[in-house]
Amino acid sequence: MITSWCLSFAAFAAAPTAPEVAAATTQRPPTVDGRLDEPVWAQAQEITSFTRYVPAPGGAPDERVSVRVVQDDETLYIGVLVEDTKRPIRARLSPREDLNDDDQIGVYLDTFNDERSGFVFYFNALGVQQDARWANGEWVQDWNTVLDAEATRHSHGFTLEIGIPFRSLRYPDTGADPQTWGLIVTRKVPGEGAKYSFPTLQRGHPQLFSQAARLTGLTPPPQRAQVELMPVLAARQHAVKNADGELDWSGLDPWHDALWPAIDARLALSAESRLAATLHPDFSQVEGDPSQLDLNQRFAFYFAERRPFFLEGVEAFNDPMDTLYTRRINAPAYGVKLAGRAGPVTFGALNAADLTPISSIHEDGTPGFSEADLDGQVTLNSFARGRVDVLDGGGLGLSLAEKHVLAPDGASNTVAAADLTLPFKESWFVSGAASGSALFANKSQLGGASWATTLRRTPAVGPGFSVSLSDVTPGFRNELGYLTQSGISRGTLWGEYTFAPTKGPDRFAPGFWISGREERDDDGQREAGVSGYLVQGPTFVELWASRGETTQTGAVVPNGEIGGSLSLTPSAWLTVEASGRLGEDIQYSTLLSAQYQELTLSATVRPVTWLRVDVLTQREWFTPIGAPTEIGLTSWTRVNAQLTRALGLRVIADYSTSTELLTTSQLLSWVLHPGTEAYLGATERVNPQGEGLTELTVFAKVSVLWRG
Repeated sequence: MITSWCLSFAAFAAAPTAPEVAAATTQRPPTVDGRLDEPVWAQAQEITSFTRYVPAPGGAPDERVSVRVVQDDETLYIGVLVEDTKRPIRARLSPREDLNDDDQIGVYLDTFNDERSGFVFYFNALGVQQDARWANGEWVQDWNTVLDAEATRHSHGFTLEIGIPFRSLRYPDTGADPQTWGLIVTRKVPGEGAKYSFPTLQRGHPQLFSQAARLTGLTPPPQRAQVELMPVLAARQHAVKNADGELDWSGLDPWHDALWPAIDARLALSAESRLAATLHPDFSQVEGDPSQLDLNQRFAFYFAERRPFFLEGVEAFNDPMDTLYTRRINAPAYGVKLAGRAGPVTFGALNAADLTPISSIHEDGTPGFSEADLDGQVTLNSFARGRVDVLDGGGLGLSLAEKHVLAPDGASNTVAAADLTLPFKESWFVSGAASGSALFANKSQLGGASWATTLRRTPAVGPGFSVSLSDVTPGFRNELGYLTQSGISRGTLWGEYTFAPTKGPDRFAPGFWISGREERDDDGQREAGVSGYLVQGPTFVELWASRGETTQTGAVVPNGEIGGSLSLTPSAWLTVEASGRLGEDIQYSTLLSAQYQELTLSATVRPVTWLRVDVLTQREWFTPIGAPTEIGLTSWTRVNAQLTRALGLRVIADYSTSTELLTTSQLLSWVLHPGTEAYLGATERVNPQGEGLTELTVFAKVSVLWRG
């Protein structure tokens, strides 16, 4: 064990020299048709040396993968040939982004060659696309851009041809001087449960692009002020059942609730900064939030952000303290964002007026931000963040957030935060952050502070651990973030040892954890547990057990849990996941000890290339001492028929005993590329207990992306 730790530190001293790949230049650009039959492909340097990094390091693929890079004045082209495959290729006709279960090629580009951030693209063997950003150690999955890809299947593999317009990327202005970018190419083989890469990658490395090869000789056009306009038009009608059992439709009064014009605009101010604005935005979500189930609920549910305006440049707005939670901006009349980079400084600023603000989600409430305080009011929401690069891959950041009720004597809440993150080579990461808040509401004033720190080591193989400590004082409030509690201290110690044996499972890792929280009112919880997981190809098994006690308002109740989860793919068309847990804990509403059980089952069925069916059901049993058992159920089903790469039909059914409503929705979608899209859909809410249909919404939405 001691030897492993010493070797991990010694690895810092010498890093291998990054391999270089030269981009071939052509004045006769290839046609993106998935064939690689133009002469320029044969002239380009070939990449063939791929090495496994998931689930365990080492080993070459049992197939041949060849990658070449070509450029012209406007576009970067990547050609991929996969042949001599030993397993059937999994490639499904799916909506854009939905290819995680397929054979994939990944292309990672560090366009500023600073080893801190970059653009990531994935493609399946039918040319279906997925794109994301990697920024300062975080994935930004919902980033989208415009590119082209086509693929051709053959008996023992596939050919993939990719065209990425330079204008869809950001890169430095170097005049006529050639540029060097970071390059990583990956190959995912789902039937094997493995990923391979060029150059060799380490799973879980805190500095992904520090492992990249060097893509040389690039001559992209000079960055210029680029304008993107996306006009949007949505039409919506909503009906609610009245006392007579008839549906009352919303009609055309007022017309602007039925017909909703909006516009999004983006202006590239420089190679590294962009201004975005939205006016009268339609923030209805194409796919609603799924039902969540918790029979012992204490705090508000957390929902992920899906609205395009708030996802634009989101990497510039994230900080370790989660100072900004954009779902707290409910219905903005407008929004303005500035995000970018100037030398070593990354910056972001946001301002939006919320027409129907959401009341505080804090368990003790927040003066001036209750439901009564915000009824009929408008709030102004502002956030700014700057982050400067320090040392090798680290960053020092400052964030400022304010939420202000636009009314005489309206409440205001201001939060200022500072953070420091320092990833080290191979597997180490340390971070620290602190923030303070001030709140003014009529005659009430609140102030407080919070801090958090983490030290983590997560190697691909060997010992890993994490130590996290945090504290929030009683007066701290953040109404622009997701804060449910104050006056609380937390601490967690986690340890794990990862084995990658030459025989047996690909990877298994036993571990432990010790955690505790202490609240200023003497409430708290202490817990210790053991865990372990095993990976064998596409099969994943995890088990855990814990024991501790919970203190709440003077009551002391033992808590403990045993549980496990399983994920397996018995065939190319079926993936099954199951998880279960049982234990005891306190019931927060009665302060009694309670037994609970939970079972979650899900399956994905792909019987043919163009059809996907997802089914998920969750059942929960909760039995307080001396009380009858409460039973909760959530059932969710989605059927997606992808008729072409652009045209798809989706049906969702969602039922939960927490609402006692069955929600069904149908959506016909056409997505040429991000921004140029059209949707036609309907959503019904039905009470299965006999009332039948209670609400009905029909809508249509179209947007067009224009790039000048």
